Amino acid sequence: MLAAPWGGDSTVPPRNFIILVERQAFRQPLAWLVSFSVTHSRDGLSLIIESRYAQPSLSRRINGKAEGGMKAHSHLASEEVPAGMTALASDLGETLPVIAFRREMAPGGTPRYSWFSPAANRFLGVNPEATTPQGVPAAVHWADRDGLAETIRNSAEKLEISREAFRIVTPSGAVAWLEGAARPERQPDGGVVWQGLWIDVSEGKRAEHRLDLILGHASDGIILIDEDGAIQLVNRAAEEMFGYAIGELLGKSVECLMEGKDRKQHPDHMRRYLTTGEAAKMGQGPRELMARRKNGTVFLIDLSVSEVRSEGKRYFIGIGRDISQRKATEAKLEFLAYHDALTGLSNLARFREIFEALLSSRRESGEPLNLLSLGIDGFSFINTTLGHHVGDAVLKSIALRLITLAGPEATVARVGGDRFLALLPDAVPGRLVSERVERISRGMKDPLTSEGQEFELSASIGVAVWPRDADGAETLIRYAEAALEQAKAIGPGTVHVFTRELGEKGAKALSLQSRIRRAIENQEFTAHYQPQVDLQSGAIVGMEALVRWFTPEGPISPVEFIPVAEEFGLIDPISEVVVMAVCRQQKEWWAKGITCVPVAVNISWRQFKNPRRLLATLDEALNSFGVDPGLLEIELTESSAMQDIGSAIATIKMLNERGLNCAIDDFGTGYSSLSALKRFPIRKLKVDRSFVIDIDNDPNDAAIVNAIIAMAHALKLKVVAEGVETQSHLNYLRSLHCDQLQGYLFSPPLAAEKIEGFLKEGKRLEV
Repeated sequence: MLAAPWGGDSTVPPRNFIILVERQAFRQPLAWLVSFSVTHSRDGLSLIIESRYAQPSLSRRINGKAEGGMKAHSHLASEEVPAGMTALASDLGETLPVIAFRREMAPGGTPRYSWFSPAANRFLGVNPEATTPQGVPAAVHWADRDGLAETIRNSAEKLEISREAFRIVTPSGAVAWLEGAARPERQPDGGVVWQGLWIDVSEGKRAEHRLDLILGHASDGIILIDEDGAIQLVNRAAEEMFGYAIGELLGKSVECLMEGKDRKQHPDHMRRYLTTGEAAKMGQGPRELMARRKNGTVFLIDLSVSEVRSEGKRYFIGIGRDISQRKATEAKLEFLAYHDALTGLSNLARFREIFEALLSSRRESGEPLNLLSLGIDGFSFINTTLGHHVGDAVLKSIALRLITLAGPEATVARVGGDRFLALLPDAVPGRLVSERVERISRGMKDPLTSEGQEFELSASIGVAVWPRDADGAETLIRYAEAALEQAKAIGPGTVHVFTRELGEKGAKALSLQSRIRRAIENQEFTAHYQPQVDLQSGAIVGMEALVRWFTPEGPISPVEFIPVAEEFGLIDPISEVVVMAVCRQQKEWWAKGITCVPVAVNISWRQFKNPRRLLATLDEALNSFGVDPGLLEIELTESSAMQDIGSAIATIKMLNERGLNCAIDDFGTGYSSLSALKRFPIRKLKVDRSFVIDIDNDPNDAAIVNAIIAMAHALKLKVVAEGVETQSHLNYLRSLHCDQLQGYLFSPPLAAEKIEGFLKEGKRLEV
């Protein structure tokens, strides 16, 4: 029989034979504490095991008889178990993952094992006392043998508790982790005897490994703090985000990572939460927080905080990510949405907002306003002869001069190229041109120095007056631009005021709208198709249906009739004609065995505001011709989508539910939608041709297109560039990773029979 671990021949252990094992988990504040004691009791032996590892303590007392060594019965003396403790094991047999042992080492010899508890057979095999030349059990994993042997030697030399952690290969071939400790005692002959205990911690190791994998691979920073704000756990992403070395943050106050008011308020917030449970910012989703890196730099993070409890203590888990770059990009895009990138002036979207607000404030008093539309005479010559970099510098100088001449109360905007708008709040009743308008005209003729050169320029100016000429901002802008065209026709530097003669053009619009109504009845509108080409493969992946009007007298340009149709509410029936024509054509192509691609149809805001009619129209067209909804794409312009964001989103969702895909058209020309775009359930964004046409020459257009593409891709949206006409356009857009193009480089809008040939032959763009 093997000797018992307490020494001697007695099968009865001495009182208070206790082995204590502690395990500090990697980067975790929670220890695994196991207490193992064997003492006398009236009816045999008593074994008490206590374990704490991120859980309340577990304890069970097992009584057995001394005969037969350590074999114990399943009797539980429940009256002797401390309150709140739960059973850890039913006996000290082979099912308990605890191995008690006695280890001996003679002077100058190697360790040997003189006694094991029964569980050793399950972990170490039928001969657990078998050892390697180093004096460790033969079942110990080969990679851990030298380390365990070294630990044992150090314990023998220093007579210190041997804290042991190693892997074993079980009889079944599985690898298990054992951890424990052994207390050494010097023998009279100079040898050493250890009484020890090993515990199977495999599951904990696996859990720890899984946790390390999660923490190590998480892209967000994760930090655990205690009630005092001391950092107890931190993953690598957080260390890198804050600029600290591995383990350097452990034990530090979390306030070292905070900045400004958040740092000052943190102690009070924690105290209030711990006292009252009140925390407006706890567990309510992410919030923005100013943070500080080790090197002192300040940045913005998105932080979510949750409370967890362990062993009666409260801890707080913070999950955060650096959003400073995202915020900088958003700020830049927001600026681009409301301002001209080159001059910093308001753009048309911002100008409209200011104009509408000013009109609202003046409607009661009726104080007049002068609206100026300005065009720089001869500016295109500068771009052509000296290059765009000189032209851009001149535009910046012109913008500064115009701001000075217009005065602090005026609103000035650049609306494209060499065109500017200025809103002057000092129009004089009964006088066509105010003194300030005259001063602006004179001042724009003064020589201007830029890039070391002197330029003599002038500005043609069109003037419209509110409320004399029109009541609404859009109409007044249109009248001012009409007056500008007249001024340019007269000659450089001319100021022309809107007159009733110019208003006669409105009469022509009335006549045209009557013809449009008759054309709808006579089915004179039809659809032409312009392909959309994938920039990677060159294949046709979609088309846009564009309305065309053929009258007995000849075709009428969309540029002429579409604005009139929109103004008089006739664009809806025209769109309905196009939808029916597209579905009819898709059915014909399918019947001929031609591979069909999605066709985009433009829908007006008026139609979007009436989703019931819109859905009825689409359902009728799709059902009448049996067309797959995925072959019809609905396009809504950016400015239309921003009329009523909530309504637009709701309608788009209803379209998606029917299997229809949606896209935002003419992006960049309407109201700012950057903050709202991510809310739209769309799949595609179309960059307006006005930004593409000069993308290879105008750095402002290039910057805007680049920003739009990057933003769209961040939102998982496809990007289609409209108006691609040259190989240079194509090359530039490919460098920006644009997804698709549409334009005359590949094909103009064509009748269905010509497009049919493209689809049959599988025409591709050379990429």
